[in-house]
Amino acid sequence: MNNDSFQTLRLSQGSVSATGVGQLTNLISNDVNRFDRCLNFTPYAIACPIQLLVMAGLLWIFTGPASLAGFGFFVLMIPVSGLFIFC
Repeated sequence: MNNDSFQTLRLSQGSVSATGVGQLTNLISNDVNRFDRCLNFTPYAIACPIQLLVMAGLLWIFTGPASLAGFGFFVLMIPVSGLFIFC
């Protein structure tokens, strides 16, 4: 997290009056934008473990011990898909 928002809390009254309102508004709106973007992904953070457990259970029911290979492949591909995000 950017330390700019915490630095604005430590400014003296003279520094705050010397800093423009537009600059303070820009810093605060950038931090709020980060929180807003993170909150959009919280349902996925809750649903993903549940979906993984359901998928693993269904694989086990339908294919038995062979499902461990499929589930292992799925788990191994998670970091690989994360690498494609930054490409």
